[in-house]
Amino acid sequence: MPRPAPPELEPATSGGEIPLEVLVGQLFVVNTNPEIPYRQALIDHQDHHYGGFFLRRHNLTSLEETREMTRRMRVHWRKLPPAIVAVDEEGGLVTDTGHLTPTAPAPIALGKLDDEELTHDVYESLGKKLRAMGFNTVFAPLLDVNSEPRNPVIGTRAFGDTARLVTRHGKQAVKGLRAAGVAACVKHFPGHGATTTDSHETLPRVEADRALLTDRDLTPFAEVLEATPPDLVMTAHVVFPGLGDKDRPATLSRAVLRDLLRGEMRYKGVVITDAMEMKGISALMPPEKAAVEAILAGCDLLLYAYDRAMAARAYRGVMDAVKGGVIPLDRLKESIERVVKLRQTIAGWSWMGDDDAWNTLEHGEDQVLFEASMEALEIEGNLAAIEELPKVTGSKLFVMPREAGSRALAVGMVREQMEPAGWTVLDVSPEPTPEEIREAETRVGEAGAVVVATASRAGMPDAMRKLVAAVTTRDIPKIGLALLDPTDAQGLMATNCRIVTYGCAEPQIWAACQRLLG
Repeated sequence: MPRPAPPELEPATSGGEIPLEVLVGQLFVVNTNPEIPYRQALIDHQDHHYGGFFLRRHNLTSLEETREMTRRMRVHWRKLPPAIVAVDEEGGLVTDTGHLTPTAPAPIALGKLDDEELTHDVYESLGKKLRAMGFNTVFAPLLDVNSEPRNPVIGTRAFGDTARLVTRHGKQAVKGLRAAGVAACVKHFPGHGATTTDSHETLPRVEADRALLTDRDLTPFAEVLEATPPDLVMTAHVVFPGLGDKDRPATLSRAVLRDLLRGEMRYKGVVITDAMEMKGISALMPPEKAAVEAILAGCDLLLYAYDRAMAARAYRGVMDAVKGGVIPLDRLKESIERVVKLRQTIAGWSWMGDDDAWNTLEHGEDQVLFEASMEALEIEGNLAAIEELPKVTGSKLFVMPREAGSRALAVGMVREQMEPAGWTVLDVSPEPTPEEIREAETRVGEAGAVVVATASRAGMPDAMRKLVAAVTTRDIPKIGLALLDPTDAQGLMATNCRIVTYGCAEPQIWAACQRLLG
């Protein structure tokens, strides 16, 4: 006989008390299995007693199903406050809902505009959209200071490269999300902006003394935590010898979490790890040990964004550690109390009704997002080249990458805007193949104008440089479009004019197309 749907299930209790295995499970925020129907995925989640859900792009197939799924997740455990239902939604490149509804411009665009009121409005609009979908927690904003140009993972995700700029806009982002009724999570404490490697792939180290770290990386966290305390702080899988721990990443470091974050900075909210599957942690030790070490260091929630088998192993490891006294019951109680307090706050934000939700999702907040993207455009070079485009007769070629990293770009939206105006849109790989370069070169030979777009991170790939060179030799109007890394404009100097969008979220690409169309 099939089991009942999760909302009707309640944890087995004895004398009204929540069993230990359920309490331990409340410290886990885990991605659901997208390969099975979401109702079965909820049962699978409940079988492991996990108290939080983390949804990614592949979990979200439509707005209708997303609302139904998140509604059921909120009542995951009826004898506890609503479950955490979280998403990674920073705006710009990092969006898990951008295929369903327009998202916010990249933080770097807001930092470039440097309008604090606008940053507040953008994050409030973003928060309202997420709340309309049923999310109650968002892993944003970043308080990382992008001080290292070679940083392969932060870049346009940061508000800027100075602590003062990041601090001012970080405060407004937290305020905006809270005004929308969504829990804000600042990250990646104590800062990921000075690394030259990606903690998804390896364990970065930041070799800087305490004075420099305080002035550059810690300032945004210290000031935001004091002025507008966020609901959660996410840790960085980065080693900081200057903060008292020479070998352990911040996620596993008592010196960083207990002494600095809890002690000196007096933060009393929830501390959540970055994804524990990332190589910055998973390459160091088995998941059972890593989870225990993170809790002992001061983490309250363990995030498993990809690997449910690893989460299950970690859960068993934490259970064994609590039963064996390795994790004292008082330490477990600390985290449970913080997590329950957060979830009680979430319980105070009512479910958005259908009429309000659909109005918000269909068009209610889009104006703020699109206007901010339009304002953030920066144009350099010969502006007359853009003004000539509507006058060009015959074919016009628009070449763009179909992806940035692992994220699909809005090629379909570009076609919808540009093709009715006589443009042919040619999408290529992020690192174009020789065949793609030859095809672009052939097509530009027949065109009366060309736009070539790039979406690089930490430097333009050689293959993209070759494509740019191949399509910019003719004496026709040539426009370069830097969709992600603003420094790409330097690699587009063979064009007459360059447009920098400061991020490749759909509103920013839309804004660039509108500017090209006049």
